Amino acid sequence: MRTIIPSDIERLREAVETYVGRHLQSPTDFNWCSLRIAEQIGERISPTTLKRLWGYLNEGHAPRLSTLSSLARFLGAQDWDAWCAGGDSGFI
Repeated sequence: MRTIIPSDIERLREAVETYVGRHLQSPTDFNWCSLRIAEQIGERISPTTLKRLWGYLNEGHAPRLSTLSSLARFLGAQDWDAWCAGGDSGFI
């Protein structure tokens, strides 16, 4: 299991925004992205979790590996470790 480092999380956020073609910066954006993830991969990531990951909410929570893996699957990778190993090559 790969150690979670901030630069990988930043790359993941950028990759998600590129993939969806939208900057996530408002409650509406996070709600929309949460629904899009659920529709595409059948996994739910709450808008609040996305807000924390993007720094919209500053609650000091470290992201869970399961959340990072779900976002990696949304981008087409098998999981977080595979996404990190492949860089941005996880796009569908």
